[in-house]
Amino acid sequence: MNQQLNVATVTSGARLLHQEPTGQVRLIEFERRPFEVMAAVFGDRFRRYREEWAATSRFEHLPEFPLSLDLEVNASCNLRCVMCVMGSPNYVNPMAGRTMMDFGLYRRLMREAESRKLPAMTFGFLSEPLLRPDLADMIGLARQSGVMDIRLGTNGLLLSPSISEDLISAGLTRLEVSLDAFRPETYRRIRRGGRIEQAVRNVLDFLELRARRRSDFPILRLSFLRLPGNEAEVEDFLEFWRDKADLFSIQEPIYFEEAPISRQAELVELPVSPDFRCAQPWQRIIVRSNGDVFPCCSIYGLGMRIGSALESPISEIWRHPIIHHLRRLHRAGLYQDVAACHRCAVRSSMTALPESCSAPSRREA
Repeated sequence: MNQQLNVATVTSGARLLHQEPTGQVRLIEFERRPFEVMAAVFGDRFRRYREEWAATSRFEHLPEFPLSLDLEVNASCNLRCVMCVMGSPNYVNPMAGRTMMDFGLYRRLMREAESRKLPAMTFGFLSEPLLRPDLADMIGLARQSGVMDIRLGTNGLLLSPSISEDLISAGLTRLEVSLDAFRPETYRRIRRGGRIEQAVRNVLDFLELRARRRSDFPILRLSFLRLPGNEAEVEDFLEFWRDKADLFSIQEPIYFEEAPISRQAELVELPVSPDFRCAQPWQRIIVRSNGDVFPCCSIYGLGMRIGSALESPISEIWRHPIIHHLRRLHRAGLYQDVAACHRCAVRSSMTALPESCSAPSRREA
């Protein structure tokens, strides 16, 4: 797709590759063509996967098996970000009894992935997956199992040269680093506990290492979540990284009630778009570290458990009545008929007054 994005949103010259039906995520590129690189490596199977993804985004096609498994291989993080529920001082980790996914469960998931020709998977859900010491082994097994689009979501602070080397050698195909800022002081306010200087250095070292290895992979995607305290930095962020990264994700927030920014900021509730629909139940399955399975990656979706990967194969859970119900409602634009979806839509349609987010409150500092 060769569509120009609004210059007020991103730097002129960016091309829109994909936009989620909810409007919360836009994937853009500049000169590089990362999906073309992946298609050259993986061939027609990759092209068919992307065609299926586009069709599910239009609610026109339901695959027999998820197009993506999103895995919480560890339930821990090294930051306490203002937009995340884990950033709250009152957060109680429900996965505290099983913060690491059992490798035996992971092997079982990969056996099913291989038999069902799973095209994509993501490491990372309410977690920093680089905290898991055997992550490279998990990525290698996914690649051996035939998964093409292997994505890793990280804040990049633990992305040392040795870890970057391991990720490249293991066969990771997409490295997705969330930065959400350009200036150090903005980063410290948003991604509490981290330093952008370290994250940037790690990403640049990764790019240098990838170049020395003469590898196209992992493709580098950088993410920027637009918040009232950082919106003015989007242009500078993209201008700095446009000739370095392969892909960019410009995202809009969901103001979860438990997240520090939601208690710190003065929020204004705007009307939900009449076109609001979510394609996640058509595309993916979320598996938490204890094996529980959910139909979407929203915090609100955690109220809709549809099974356990410890007890049932994913192919069976994929046909659960709850997820079928969600598919029908979102295709018809009736998200409000499900309390969790309605809450997600309302909270994602909020905005915060900029002056109320200029600095962390004493309560949340």
